[in-house]
Amino acid sequence: MNIENLEKDELLIHILKKIFQEPFGSKIEIEDHWSADLLATGLVSPKKRGFLVYLAVLHDNKGEYFISLEGPHDTKGFPYKKMDEFEKLNYREVLTKIREHLNL
Repeated sequence: MNIENLEKDELLIHILKKIFQEPFGSKIEIEDHWSADLLATGLVSPKKRGFLVYLAVLHDNKGEYFISLEGPHDTKGFPYKKMDEFEKLNYREVLTKIREHLNL
């Protein structure tokens, strides 16, 4: 899925465009399991299947974001399980979490 096909809030689209312009941007893909949530989506790496970064724009949008790091689930029917989560991250912290979790 690409950014142009996402029906999401402009704030989320804005950060996604910035992320995809980063040096590792061509190594990630959008995997959106939250079509009803206009402020959130998932990012994955084709080279590290089973791991996902859930990214959400915080409502008050002071340039802060929420991230949930997810990994392979051990129960049939659920693709991911939460490994860790972080609130009120700035843009640079978001980039670091994405790079680390997806081994970019």
